[in-house]
Amino acid sequence: MKVAYRSDVGLVRTENEDSLFVDEGTGLFIVADGVGGEAAGKMASHTAVVEIASVLKNIKKDREKRILEALFKAHERILTLVKEDPSLTGMCTTVIVALCQNDCIHVAHVGDSRAYLIQESTKLLTEDHSIVNQLVKSGKMTVEEARYHSLRNIITQALGGPSPLIPDYNTFSWGRGDHLLLCSDGLSDMVEDSKIGKIVLEKTSIEEKCEKLIAAAKENGGKDNISVILVYRD
Repeated sequence: MKVAYRSDVGLVRTENEDSLFVDEGTGLFIVADGVGGEAAGKMASHTAVVEIASVLKNIKKDREKRILEALFKAHERILTLVKEDPSLTGMCTTVIVALCQNDCIHVAHVGDSRAYLIQESTKLLTEDHSIVNQLVKSGKMTVEEARYHSLRNIITQALGGPSPLIPDYNTFSWGRGDHLLLCSDGLSDMVEDSKIGKIVLEKTSIEEKCEKLIAAAKENGGKDNISVILVYRD
């Protein structure tokens, strides 16, 4: 397994509210995209990755149960921090968690941070918890319209958010030569899935692929923080 990762503030924001966690030894990878403005957003995303990683340290069994427990623990911790300090009201975070062990990838998420499995083609493994995705599913909006809609960044689920927490969890198979990409919406909002896959499948190092993904998001505006974790199964 080879891993590369990077987080960039982008071209518009002054603070980076994303947080990453990478543990090649256990195969645990996390991207969280904080909401709440500057320090609060960063606190939310950092709290999420710390809490989740602490629960999932050396996980060997009951993976679904443990992963979901970790998300709920992080959710409750963020709510507690807001209760203790009302100035943090509105603080919350998306999260995407992937546990890669042998032939299986365990994926859980809340919000609109994403996971992709890139083989010969690019497969989106997650479904955004967002208003525009609900509109697309109901047939009231096309995928192309959703990409540029003014409500595209309004999420319906978040750790620390007001709505009841209902994380998504799924498992996927992967093999040698496959890439797993985790990212915040700073990448997926700026770069189309087909372009993401094209960059990942280029004959370059995994570190160069990460750099090119960040660069592509910036070339298209870099309107948000951009975070990527790219895992290659060799």
